[in-house]
Amino acid sequence: MVRASSRVGAAAVDASFFKNFIVIEKNESLGLLFDVSDDIVVTRDFVKERRIHVSMKDATLVPAGSK
Repeated sequence: MVRASSRVGAAAVDASFFKNFIVIEKNESLGLLFDVSDDIVVTRDFVKERRIHVSMKDATLVPAGSK
């Protein structure tokens, strides 16, 4: 689980901040099932929230050791 918050509007970031925000290296040699999903909660006014569900279809996997 990852949790983060911004207490003031000036500390907020735009969507480009999240490009390559988390990189997961998958070791396919183990032959294990792999799945990732989460909800990101965003707000403009700290009153009304919007949830964005992200899952494997939103991820780009890179082979382990490729970086």
